[in-house]
Amino acid sequence: MALSPTSRTGWLWPAWRLPGPPIRVDAPAAQRLGLCALTFAGVLLLLWLGWLGAVQDELQAAQSAQARLRKEFSAKLKQLQALEDLQAQQVARQQQLAALEAQLPGPRDMEALLSDISRAGVVRALTLELLRPEALVRHDLYAEQRITLRLSGRYQDLAAFSADLAQLPWALSISNFNLTPAKDGNLLMLAQLRTLRPLSVPQAPGLPPPATGSAKGPT
Repeated sequence: MALSPTSRTGWLWPAWRLPGPPIRVDAPAAQRLGLCALTFAGVLLLLWLGWLGAVQDELQAAQSAQARLRKEFSAKLKQLQALEDLQAQQVARQQQLAALEAQLPGPRDMEALLSDISRAGVVRALTLELLRPEALVRHDLYAEQRITLRLSGRYQDLAAFSADLAQLPWALSISNFNLTPAKDGNLLMLAQLRTLRPLSVPQAPGLPPPATGSAKGPT
């Protein structure tokens, strides 16, 4: 006996049947509308869940970016504070440099410097035999002015004279210090005084021209 198409495929139908009561095509309109509404609500729910997940991802990304920017801001703020400290130190160094440069005798101040050295020797009752500026020794930023000094007197007066030189309003140092006995029982001091001068000012008239090499001290 031949089987109808329905009977031949009927054994497949239970595998494809959805659970629950079957929905008839000729079901009432209210039932069909309710099913459409539930389907539409389910689709909206899935879309809303997808949108909510995307919003949460964006929120997490924004929070991560905020934390990163906050960390970068803190680092920049520390760098700014360090920069302000460096700027304050630079201003202090510039003020110190300006104060030191104010103690450097210019060409027009050499006469006053020599006069102060001579006056310090007279105050200590010393005999000044030689006070001679030597040639300038040029460096990168400044020129070194050397002054040859020879005077005689008692030991305590020579020591006091050296201390007086340190109190002068000039940046002055003593080098090549040498003491020898004099004929009158005093001591003869032969030394070389050194100070710096700016290179931006011209050479004063009456002083030796700048030297191209290192000047030799007294022997």
